[in-house]
Amino acid sequence: MRRTIRVIFLAAALSWALTGLAGGDDKGFTWDATGEKEIAKRAKAADSVEVAGIKWTHVSSKRYEVHTEVDARFTAELSVYMDIFRDRFSAIFKAPNRVDRPADVFVYSSQERFKERHKSSGRGLYSYKFDGQGKFTEHALYTYVVPGENGFRGFYHPILLHEGT
Repeated sequence: MRRTIRVIFLAAALSWALTGLAGGDDKGFTWDATGEKEIAKRAKAADSVEVAGIKWTHVSSKRYEVHTEVDARFTAELSVYMDIFRDRFSAIFKAPNRVDRPADVFVYSSQERFKERHKSSGRGLYSYKFDGQGKFTEHALYTYVVPGENGFRGFYHPILLHEGT
């Protein structure tokens, strides 16, 4: 019973935390002028990196290393979105953060590439590993885009919020 109450509370809190992130329905995502300015800055700073043999568009943010196989604008938007989510989540759940590094976020260009790499039929996953001293060696969220949602406005955001909690 207590677990059920905690899950319901968490779902309600996250719904509140995300109010204002998306204008209207899930596909009606919009940014204000401040958000657009930050996105433009991050898109300009985006670089190309290779991780595990894959070339990614990469943006560093306050709490995330965001990697996508989409483009610089999408990657920048996702980095801003994740930072806003974490800020709002942290305002609700004020426990100290014991993670000693930013989380990685990887968005593959297709479900096939995601499945090939992670052997999962899910829409996303969170994976973590520790070394012998208790330090993270992997702390990452993974998902993919499907045809027709390569633009951030159409991307299925909730999976990263789910995996990110």
